[in-house]
Amino acid sequence: MGCGSSKTNKVIEPEKKIERDFLEEDNDNKNKNEQSPSLPNNQLKKSSLAISSKNYKLNYFDFTGRAELLRLIFAVSNTPFTDQRIKFKDWKNEKKNAPLEQLPYLEVDDNQILVQSMAIARYLATEMNLTGTDTYEQVKVPVKFISVAKYLAMAID
Repeated sequence: MGCGSSKTNKVIEPEKKIERDFLEEDNDNKNKNEQSPSLPNNQLKKSSLAISSKNYKLNYFDFTGRAELLRLIFAVSNTPFTDQRIKFKDWKNEKKNAPLEQLPYLEVDDNQILVQSMAIARYLATEMNLTGTDTYEQVKVPVKFISVAKYLAMAID
């Protein structure tokens, strides 16, 4: 059995760029006596999530499981990646080639390999600028990851 027959390799490309709108206060035009800014005194600023120039290859079984959170991060950030899916029946033969003999693992630019789904999630969130803009938001991100991971685990059971 050849190596290509045991894996499904699919490159996921983003369909469109995601933009988030932020209201940025225009301090020059704001009346200092106002307690809350009004829309005419604000500017609408468009900001997009970072799209990495790195090549990512996610290796996991041919089902959702622990890699689904990682796929969601790629989707939210519109970052293309190769979704290499390994058939469960072929895992015994492929296991010796996997770091720590575990899945998922992420290959970055064909020279870096990351393991453990939550560590990979934190790495991707940082790379895709999804970690928050202040300390409070940065603490909330891992909480969201854990919540999503628990939800996905319940869905699998």
